[in-house]
Amino acid sequence: MRHLKISSVVDSVGSDFENTELQALIKVASEKHHLNDGVTNFLEEVRNGNSDSIAKLVEDSEIFILIAIGDELAKGDFTLQQLFDAGKKAVTSLAEQELNSTRRERFYRFLSFEVKQAIAQLKKTDRQ
Repeated sequence: MRHLKISSVVDSVGSDFENTELQALIKVASEKHHLNDGVTNFLEEVRNGNSDSIAKLVEDSEIFILIAIGDELAKGDFTLQQLFDAGKKAVTSLAEQELNSTRRERFYRFLSFEVKQAIAQLKKTDRQ
């Protein structure tokens, strides 16, 4: 299994975005993700009907959520917690759709997209 190494979060214009809180959370999430080291396939457990594994799958995916919200955090419109909560809710919903599913690669393929959609919805409701 390849290990994901994150040294910095890069914003959409390509310059380094220094947010120590985000960097610390990415480090912790990366370590949690790699502790699993592919031994337990939470997505497979969810697809086999184990709804208890949804929370584990979402927790194992926190690194991807944090990376997806990096650009939005750089813009400063929302707090890290607001973005993370919106992303986690979207990923939980996506994981719930995988329960007893026979589709392949949908979860990881759409994870970042769903997080970005949740942030867009957050922006939309904030403007109203």
